[in-house]
Amino acid sequence: MTKHGLVFLGALLASTSLIAATGCGDENSGGSGGTGGSGAAGGTGGAGGTGGAGGAGGGASAVDCDKYCTDIATNCAGEYQQYADKASCMGSCAGFPADGKDNDAAGNTMQCRVYHTSAATGDPAKHCPHGGPSGGAMCGSLCEAFCSLAVKTCPTEWPQEGECMTSCMAWTAAGMPYNAANFTGGNTTECRLYHLSVAATDADAADEHCKHTIAMSEPCK
Repeated sequence: MTKHGLVFLGALLASTSLIAATGCGDENSGGSGGTGGSGAAGGTGGAGGTGGAGGAGGGASAVDCDKYCTDIATNCAGEYQQYADKASCMGSCAGFPADGKDNDAAGNTMQCRVYHTSAATGDPAKHCPHGGPSGGAMCGSLCEAFCSLAVKTCPTEWPQEGECMTSCMAWTAAGMPYNAANFTGGNTTECRLYHLSVAATDADAADEHCKHTIAMSEPCK
């Protein structure tokens, strides 16, 4: 073989070795990086406890009958007097609906009567009738006031409020502000209300005065 042939053969062998080495490098190249393991999923946070339901807003407030009766005797004295005495006031207070809210200015409730009794310090002529048993057409109508108390105080005479309302609407109303001293007699709804409020005092008073609350009332005719 000539010198030039040997050189050519050497170059060919070197080239073949280089290709083989390159091939080996490809086979041993690092595989694709392993997919990183998914991180452990964080535990689901515990559901927060359901907050307790708030109490119903604006529920009925308690009425202090002793305070009410003391205040109305003080604020509505003389010509504005609403009850015969404290005992009849206490009994009436216990009998009227007490499902209103503090500072209610209208509605046949004790809360309304308490509000107007307090307001009577500044204007007794205006507020005393509202704070008293009649409600003064502000804390219920006259018949609403009468019948709501009648079914509790005199259930024999007035077993049903609906029938009471029918009877009451047929009576004559005086058409003037209620005053306990002015309505002990006379054929008016106010007279019957006066005797009803006295009947609320106790069982003995009810025996005496419930019969005065009906249509054929002896003193209210």
